[in-house]
Amino acid sequence: MTTISKLLPGIANASLEVAPALAKLNFDFTLYKVEAPKEYEGVGSALTSFRREQAESGIPHTTARKLGALFETCLPSIPELTRAYGRRASEISESSSISPEGSGSFGVFASRVGADATSLWAAATSGSGAIAVHLLACLLARIWEGSEATSIWVEIVKCRKDEVISHFNQSDVGHLVTLSAAKQELTRSQLAEWDASARAWLRAADTVKTKQQKQLMLIIDNIQAPVNRKTNTYESVIEAWKSSLVQMEALVKGISQIAQDGDILLALSAWHLFPDINVAAPALTLVRQHDPTFHSGGILTVGLQKPDQQHTGVYWSLPLAHLRYYGAPVVSARSMDSATRSRLSLTELLLATLGSLFHGWGEAGLDTLRAINWFSGLSDILSRESERGSQEAYV
Repeated sequence: MTTISKLLPGIANASLEVAPALAKLNFDFTLYKVEAPKEYEGVGSALTSFRREQAESGIPHTTARKLGALFETCLPSIPELTRAYGRRASEISESSSISPEGSGSFGVFASRVGADATSLWAAATSGSGAIAVHLLACLLARIWEGSEATSIWVEIVKCRKDEVISHFNQSDVGHLVTLSAAKQELTRSQLAEWDASARAWLRAADTVKTKQQKQLMLIIDNIQAPVNRKTNTYESVIEAWKSSLVQMEALVKGISQIAQDGDILLALSAWHLFPDINVAAPALTLVRQHDPTFHSGGILTVGLQKPDQQHTGVYWSLPLAHLRYYGAPVVSARSMDSATRSRLSLTELLLATLGSLFHGWGEAGLDTLRAINWFSGLSDILSRESERGSQEAYV
């Protein structure tokens, strides 16, 4: 007992000396890199050398590491979801529709060919916390415009830093890497770049999973549900993030879930994972999506909550304090229904342009097949003339 009483003052003094040192801790996140999980190898191999270098040692990597360290200790464990998402991301990255062969033929644009999975690979080489942060980036990019999503990132990063430092100041105890991350600078431009890369990834993944996405959107269009009902931006985002991670982890494990809010539906769309869905309204219907990720049988039940007739689809309303540099927070609302969120693809835009051109031809444009054949013939003539000109110039 006497020995313990002698030790206590020494321990107390040591704690008082260590606390200020921890407060000044400055970890160099640019030096930290982990080996990506094997499920993500397809993502890395599909990247151009330029994008891979940026993801492994450039600003995207530093951003991923800082965000992962900052939020990791407040997130649930999601080992099965992490593996399942890696397999799906690799499948998408290796698809020939977004990763054409012979990138050298693209000249100065060769470094930009294929899916932009820079932020995803940066996350995969920065640890499990960073992968979860990438999943949040996809959630926000799916429903919010770029400026709005960046504003949300600025706000939640600030609030999380304040939370970590406040906890340390009150208890002198904290996770060292998290505490160091709270003292690191994350600029608005870095967060905007992080968001932009997630958007680019979503566009590529949507192209590969077009059929599944359309089927999912048909279900979402007939459900009126908020992501959640919290009015504080930080609390709302963190709750939606955690809830979707927990529910998706359970579904991958084969544990069926009931969607209480729209967060899990938003996650399905943003993460391109498609479990079978039991739609309760207007009539009980089981929609089979045949996704091998959910071979264990996890089924999501939706449509049990009372619909909100004032909104359509999955919607989210938040006060964005950092959307403007000055003034009060701007209350913004976004919905994920197809009617308000659909955009033309490049192919659809070209078809619409061609249709408008044919319409201007009057009766001559009514025979669509004949008009297209005329264009095809004109293209052949121009190609032959171009080749002939090149040969004459060579001679």
